[in-house]
Amino acid sequence: MVGNKQTYLRNPETGKRVARVRDAGERIVAELPELRVVDQKLWDAVQALKDPQARTEAADILRTLIERVTLQTNEDGHVVGLTGDIVKLLTLPGSHVPASFESSVKVVAGRGFEPLTFRL
Repeated sequence: MVGNKQTYLRNPETGKRVARVRDAGERIVAELPELRVVDQKLWDAVQALKDPQARTEAADILRTLIERVTLQTNEDGHVVGLTGDIVKLLTLPGSHVPASFESSVKVVAGRGFEPLTFRL
């Protein structure tokens, strides 16, 4: 978390408050892992995806979270079954993973779903 990012000054001509960005050295930075809503592995993978040269590494990280992907078609569309640690990302940090989701979950996708868009 970053605090003390801005300071407010009064414009002497208008009397209005004007925000000014503080220098990086004046900011207060604190790590608060208990407030995270995204798993660290997923965060690292997404950050790596932003760098074109690191996309291979990010894809490898995501692959470690998925043991198996199954595809089925039913009357509602396509059903994708995911097995592995990726299922645990469905809950917020610090909360309990329901027993039915400990290792697998099914995701339903409607018409037009393209499995290749995941590129995993």
